[in-house]
Parts: sequence; structure tokens; C-alpha cells
Amino acid sequence: MKDRRLEILGILTIAISLLVLISLIGYSPNEDPGISPNVHVENPLGIIGVYLSYFFIKFLFGYPTFLIPILGLIWGWLCFSQKKLTSFNRIAGYVFGACVLLSVTIGLIEIGMHDRSGLDFTTSGLVGGNLANFLYSFLGIIGTGILLIALWLVLVRGYFEFSLYEPLEKLGITFKKKRDEQKLKKEIKTTEEAKRLHTQDLLNKIDAQREGEDALVEADAATEEKVVEQEDEAPPAVPESISQTHVPIEEKEEQTVGEIKDESTEELIETEQSEDDFLTEIPDKQTGEVQPSADENIEVGEMVEEDEVNLDEVSERQLPKREYQLPLSDLLATPVNISDSMSRDELVDRANFLTQSLLTFGVEGKVVNVSPGPVITLFEVEPAEGVRVNKFVALSDDLARVMEASRVRVIAPIPGKSSVGIEIPNRNPATVYFKSVINSEKFASSDSKLILAIGKNTSGEIATLDLANMPHLLIAGTTGSGKSVCLNSIICSLLYSSTPDELKFVIVDPKKVEMSLYRALADYHLLSMEDIDEPIITNVENAAYALRSVEREMGRRYDV
Repeated sequence: MKDRRLEILGILTIAISLLVLISLIGYSPNEDPGISPNVHVENPLGIIGVYLSYFFIKFLFGYPTFLIPILGLIWGWLCFSQKKLTSFNRIAGYVFGACVLLSVTIGLIEIGMHDRSGLDFTTSGLVGGNLANFLYSFLGIIGTGILLIALWLVLVRGYFEFSLYEPLEKLGITFKKKRDEQKLKKEIKTTEEAKRLHTQDLLNKIDAQREGEDALVEADAATEEKVVEQEDEAPPAVPESISQTHVPIEEKEEQTVGEIKDESTEELIETEQSEDDFLTEIPDKQTGEVQPSADENIEVGEMVEEDEVNLDEVSERQLPKREYQLPLSDLLATPVNISDSMSRDELVDRANFLTQSLLTFGVEGKVVNVSPGPVITLFEVEPAEGVRVNKFVALSDDLARVMEASRVRVIAPIPGKSSVGIEIPNRNPATVYFKSVINSEKFASSDSKLILAIGKNTSGEIATLDLANMPHLLIAGTTGSGKSVCLNSIICSLLYSSTPDELKFVIVDPKKVEMSLYRALADYHLLSMEDIDEPIITNVENAAYALRSVEREMGRRYDV
């Protein structure tokens, strides 16, 4: 019974809404209810259509009333199809509110564009136009506009789920981000300019110091030559013991003059031979002794380059070990020999620049040794008397800025020495290849099955470790410091030195990403357990079970 009534209601609603919509479409401003019945009517529904269109458009809300019969058609169809009307009733309420607000908004626009005395509110309707005129009389054009904007925002926010504040917040964040970027660019530009000026000032000081040393060397050389010339022009000296000898005076004088000439000639020869030494040695005015220059005091070491051997040619690896063959080093990337190491003069210049930079920051010291490496260079600085070591540590960030390095590590002091170590990254760091490490003599000739290829130290020497000497190993570090690279190097080192019968892994990877490439070792080096069905353990319960199993095995081995 109820279903039948809904269908009837839906049919009637659709019919009425359709009639109203047709009458609104045929609306003409020249036709009103007071028209004579004898006059031809253009509205498709005749005189009824004129009344309906006049009521909805002219009297109510103007042209926005087209939304009302459309809502009636939809509501009638929902009744006819017996659909739920709850959600549509909410939509219809918001649409009707939008119709009223749109009518008032159009009325306010008409008031702003024309004189209020002659307005008939044809577009907005009499109800909507008079409501806009009422608000205009009390609030004015600006106040009414602000009120209508607020009502529109309330209507939109009430219907839609999105927040109106989020776009404003994103806009503010974008504006702030751009402002911060501009500020950062300005700060970087200012810092770079200050850095450039500071660097130029240091270079000027170093050049001035070198020019002063060169001028002093030239002055001392000229003084030495003048002394030699005066010795040549001076009369020969007669020994005091001349009266006690039996040699005649004439003969003795000739002999003495000859000896003096020979000595002067030898001094001139030595002066010519040591001409180059005057350019690098500065005489001490107090003692009269020649002291070596600052550059000569700096000991510049050479980066260690060890000869490689072919790991595959070691006799023990060539022997067949059951059915498993150790991997060949040809699987690894071949090192590319690109010589980007700095020369001795460049290292000395950087050492002098570092000394001058320390002096600029109020820390006096001199570089006594330079140890270049593939990635970093170690400068050993001897602090002056009374200089605290912690002053060097506090200058790490400032030194990184001056030396144009990403970071500077200060070792204060170097173990076993009285000097302070300053590690500065190379401008062109060399790549340390894993193949060059395992092909080294230290790794290939090691008797340990747990030898680890770590890499190279600061001086370029191959670094290996024996895992047997450290049964507990913890690897820690910040993001991007190389923890994953170290773990992969350790695992690959063990794979290159031990067979599956000699070594088994239990790999736990809670991230499920880091160690996934080692799944291929499932039937070889990975230890299989009865109740664990995954080669790389990622489940927490399986990890606990595996650790307990390994603990029991360790206890069993202690008892053996």
C-alpha cells in the first residue's frame, strides 16, 4: 500500500515539476497576470504558464528559481523508484539555500549597477531583490558583500567535507617556504662572499709572507756576496808565528797569499753550488746559523699503494673443495685508476693555508706532517706553547668553512703523539673498490676463514680485520655514514673466503629490504631451521626462535 502511494506521489511530483519547468522556460518579461485573455500568449502553458513563471521568477527569486523544479523532478523520481530520500533531502536544503543566496547576490549587483528607485528586480526577483535592498540600507554595499561572502562560505563548508582552512594553510606554508628559500639564498650568498673575502685575505697574507721571505733571502745572498768580495780585496794576513820560522819573509808571504787565494776560490765555488739553497734557507740573525724554511719542516708522506695479487690464483683456492667453488674476483667491478692525488706543492700550500687559518682564529700552531689518503688527508699540527687542545676541537666547523670541506674531524691529540690531527676530506676523493681490497696480499694470504675486507685507512693502506678476534661486533652510525656498505663488505668477505660447509649465516632483516638480495644463498650459506619457512628472517617471532636456537648451539659447543 505504501509502495503504491509513493509511486503515485512520485508521478504527480514529476508532472508538476515538469509543468513548472516548461512555464519557466517560456517566461517573457512582457507577459504578466494582468494581461487580457484575448491577447495571444507565448508561454507554452498558456495563461497558467504566465502565472507560474511570474510567481517563481518575477515574485520569488528570479532566474535562480530554475533550480526548484529541477529538485522537484529528482525528488519525484526518487519517490517513484522508492529510493531513500534522507541524503537527497539534505542536498535539497543546501540547493534551496544556494538559490536564495544567489538571488540576493544578484539583487545586490543590480543595486550597485543601477539606481534603486527605478529597479524592478527582474533578474533577482522581488523577494531576493528587496532582501538585498534591505541589507544594503543597513550595511551598505561593503557590509552586505562581506555578509554574503560569509554566508556562501558557511553554505559550502556545511555541505562539503574539505576544510577551507587547509588551502590557506598550504598557501601560507608555500609563502613561508619561498620566503625562507629567499632568505637562505641571501644568507648563502652573504656567507660565500664573506668566505671569498676571508680566503682572499688569507691568500694575500700568505703571498705577503712569501714575498717577505724571498726579499730576506735575496738580501742575505747579496750580503754574503759582498763579504766574499771584501775578502778577495783585503791584503793577506801574516801569521803571528812568522818570526819563529826559518822560512824567509818573501817566501812565507807568497805562501800565505797563495793559501788565502785557494781558500777564497773554494768559498766562491761553495757559494755557487749553494745558490739554490739560499732560496729555501733563511739565516738566523741571532745565532748566525742557517735554519730550514717552514715548507722544509713539513713532512709530506706518500699515499700507500699496495700491489695486488690475483685471489683466484692462490693455490688453496684452486683445489676442488667438494662440490662448491669459491666465487671469482672477476665478478666484482674492476678498479679504475684515475690519479686525482695532490702533488707535494699543493699539500704544502694547503698546510700553510691551514696554519694561517688557525692563526686567524687565534690558535697558534704549525703543521709538521701531512699524510694524504684516498678520501681524506691528515694534517698533524704542533700546538704552540700554552695553546689548549680543546681550542682546535671548537674550530672544526669554522675550519670546514675556510677549507671548503663538508666537514673536518679533529683528533685532539693523536694517540701517542703531542700533535693534533686535523682530517680534511679531499676535493676529489678516490673510490675504494672492494676488488682491490680482496686482491691484496693481506686478504689473499690470510689463514683465517673469518678475515674481513674493511677498506683503506687514511693513508691508503689496505685494512683487514679478523672476526675471530671480536666475537661480538656492533656497527652503528648516523644516516648515510656507511653502515649498510660495511655490512655488505663483511658478508661478501666471508663469502669469498669460506664455503657453505665452513660457514652459515642467520640473517635477521626487520626492514625486509636491506638483506633481501641474499635470498639466493638459501641452499648454500644460509642456515635453515625446521620451524622457520623464510630464508631471511623478517618475522619477530621467528627471530626470537632463531636466536634461541643459535644460543643452544653455542652452549653445545662450549660443552664439547
